[in-house]
Amino acid sequence: MKFRSFGIGIFIVCLLLTVQVCSAYPTGDYSKVLILHLTFSNGTINDQSVEMQYGHPPTLGFQTGNIRGTLKTSGGVVLQEFDLSDPRYQLSDEGVLTYSDTADFTIVVPYYPGEMSLDLTDTSTGTLLKTVNFLGAINQFQVKYPNDPDMVTNPGTQSLVAGPLPVSQPGALGSVMTLLQATMFSSSVFLEAAITIWILRWITEKRKQKKPVVLIVDDDLLIVDAMSTYLNKKGYATLKAFSGKECLDILKIRIADVILLDVLMQPMDGWQTLEQIKKNPVTRSIPVLMLTGKELTATEAKQYNLQIDDYIMKPFKLADIYTAVDNILKEKQKMMETLLLMKQAGIEREKFCEFASLTRRITINKKILEILDVPQASITSANLDALDDMLVVDYINVKTSINEKRVEELQNEINTTLKSKGLPELSW
Repeated sequence: MKFRSFGIGIFIVCLLLTVQVCSAYPTGDYSKVLILHLTFSNGTINDQSVEMQYGHPPTLGFQTGNIRGTLKTSGGVVLQEFDLSDPRYQLSDEGVLTYSDTADFTIVVPYYPGEMSLDLTDTSTGTLLKTVNFLGAINQFQVKYPNDPDMVTNPGTQSLVAGPLPVSQPGALGSVMTLLQATMFSSSVFLEAAITIWILRWITEKRKQKKPVVLIVDDDLLIVDAMSTYLNKKGYATLKAFSGKECLDILKIRIADVILLDVLMQPMDGWQTLEQIKKNPVTRSIPVLMLTGKELTATEAKQYNLQIDDYIMKPFKLADIYTAVDNILKEKQKMMETLLLMKQAGIEREKFCEFASLTRRITINKKILEILDVPQASITSANLDALDDMLVVDYINVKTSINEKRVEELQNEINTTLKSKGLPELSW
């Protein structure tokens, strides 16, 4: 009974401290992000620009790749770790995965009060590629917004020092960090240590729970909410956009793993939005699934077949959406893992990238041909539109056949090298 009373007493103290500290800070949205524009050149990463601005922190840690990002304080304490895809590998306009020693890319990270830096490391070799210091960008932001609650200047100096805990911490994590500050000022050292240890363990476990991010774009609110709710239950994090412009705006600060994109939207339709996504080197490699109640035309198939990863007709079952997203992410993960194995085996990266891209292209083209389902007609009875459709189908069939032969050649070459080194053959 005494132990239970003691436990209840600790709970009440924690609750009072939390309420007191939470009420001491403003409730406005002061979320901030740091945006890095970088260049990869001959194995070296160079700064182009670093800026800080108001915005919601992106969801980091959901991507896979061989570049590890580590956010740290000036004292070397790790704030957050996440993985990035290598920006030197990109999908070309023809749908082929290409490699270039030079590549521009952007990273958006959340701001934590105090001095911060970011280490970028090649996990395959353990090489430190770049350390980016954010102090200059933070100080510029502080000059511009001196009254921001996270900005506190140490009198007599121009350097930034740690201010109050970030109001920008979203949801439960923000509450936990506020509670952490409360324990720091608690008179009970025992209570401070116990709660701090529990909180740090809780945060560590939360960071281990990585969820792929799906951006849902549709002007039908009910459809977006239904897909979001279903995918959340299936373990995905979701972002919502109700127009093409809103989709592009979100992608400026948050990179999704998959995009579900409706075709029939106004004023910017899905195809126009898709073109903008694929023009941007930062977003062009994101898989896009087109959603629509409109039949796919032969013209659209010919123009966009290299840019889409699936085409799903409405009405659809939510389970079908989940399956399509899950398949794409599994294929992406499989390709990245196999790419590392190929590198270790000494297989030319360009050869495997071509093999993987053509394999993906064949699968998508076959799906498009099933959707088109253009009947064969005689020259005498067919109208011009039907003949055009037939020509598109023939074109896709020919390209698919050529790609299949090339894939077979590449697979034989790769397997020959693997067998010579006593490694298992590629079985895609």
